[in-house]
Parts: sequence; structure tokens; C-alpha cells
Amino acid sequence: VEPDRAGLKDYLNVVKVPMDLGTVLNKILANEYESHGSAMRDIRQVWSNARLYHGKGAPVTKAADHLETTF
Repeated sequence: VEPDRAGLKDYLNVVKVPMDLGTVLNKILANEYESHGSAMRDIRQVWSNARLYHGKGAPVTKAADHLETTF
């Protein structure tokens, strides 16, 4: 989902390395990752972006923290 369509109009002004789990899934299905490590970097970028964009204490940040720990 494009950030504007998701109601995140300033997302690309805040997040300089955009990444989302849908993109990760599409890259996995298309065999675009050269290694497990490159997929891991993208997934970690998702958590980092959530924290950066939403800020400390936000529900999305808490969810990202939990998902990162589980991951």
C-alpha cells in the first residue's frame, strides 16, 4: 500500500528508507533476495520505520517492538 493511500501523507518525508512487509513478501515470492541476511535487513527496516514514523509509546511502535522480539 502506498503511504498516501494509507493516510500517511508525510511518511516519505520522515522515513528515508521505506519498507513494508508486503514488499518483503513480494520480494520473497519473486526470489529477489540474494541471501537470508538481505531479507532480514528489510524486515528489520520495517520495525525501525514504524518506530521512527509513529514515535515512542505509539500503539504501532509497541506492535513493531513485539513483532521484532517475536521475529
